[in-house]
Amino acid sequence: MEVLPEGWHYIPKHPEKNIKYYRCILIQEESARIENIMNKGDPSVVLYHKFIISSFVSCKDWGQHPSLLKKLIGLKSLSGSELHYSYYDYMDAFEKVLFYQNKNFDHSWFLMFDKKFFGQIPTWFLKWWEMFGPVRQIWPEPLQDALRFFSSRFRITSHNSQFPAILLMTVRLCMNKCYNHLLPYSMF
Repeated sequence: MEVLPEGWHYIPKHPEKNIKYYRCILIQEESARIENIMNKGDPSVVLYHKFIISSFVSCKDWGQHPSLLKKLIGLKSLSGSELHYSYYDYMDAFEKVLFYQNKNFDHSWFLMFDKKFFGQIPTWFLKWWEMFGPVRQIWPEPLQDALRFFSSRFRITSHNSQFPAILLMTVRLCMNKCYNHLLPYSMF
């Protein structure tokens, strides 16, 4: 017996809350850009996605109680009616959108912050990063050495102190939801 619905890689809270739904939330809130990087040999195949975080909306800046709903523009339900989302759906979107998977189960994400990002990182995102971010044990020893050296020498501003060191080092890492390994650097 299958636990997950066909084509899903997480247990949905509602049948309308699929990856497209969460992607639209992030785009509507202008929190992230998600780019498909296609296979040049077969343009119908997505090699990986770029996930560029441009901002976070804090609960305080949400403008209403976090459980109240906002209208989702650009996506309709299966029956054609409007879809809505709460702040809790917004928080979930940063995780759920990354559950996209291809037919070979080897899809990867290139995750980065926009160069113009200069905001606060919410605690819920840092908790997510600790759970799903890069797995240090799989990094080559030279990269681990470089991170240790960087961490011991780099002067961190109060703003940058909220970021994990690996994000400040701006190493091009990819996160693979299935196998937790890095893409070959030659792909970038």
